[in-house]
Amino acid sequence: MAEEAASPSRPPHSVEVSAQGGVLRARFLARNVGEREATAIAAPVIKSMEKTRGRLRCLVLDLSDVQFLNSRGLGMCIDLRNRAHALSAPTVLIGLTGELFQLLDAVKVERLFEIVADEGELAARLRGSTRPAAE
Repeated sequence: MAEEAASPSRPPHSVEVSAQGGVLRARFLARNVGEREATAIAAPVIKSMEKTRGRLRCLVLDLSDVQFLNSRGLGMCIDLRNRAHALSAPTVLIGLTGELFQLLDAVKVERLFEIVADEGELAARLRGSTRPAAE
């Protein structure tokens, strides 16, 4: 499922959302995630979470294309994680650069997420336990 059409208040191509087997994956397409991009990313992800409500097994946030995440972008990631957690689904981050991991570590929120290094580790994680991240 691709992002809805862009509007003047939403930048185009901010996120690609797909769902398969209870796994909702949101690939952030914006290189810099600030207030405007966070809003554009959150809306279709939340809409998809609502559609998969009873079947959501895991939320995957793919930050492979992201180079910069400001406080609004970080807050959006935490909000999405909290929404998934309320549905008993863990949130997995993939594609973090060293700088993004350092940011998460510096503000002590990395423990809220499961972090995987690559697609192989993600596949293994999805085949394995469904242990939620720390509260």
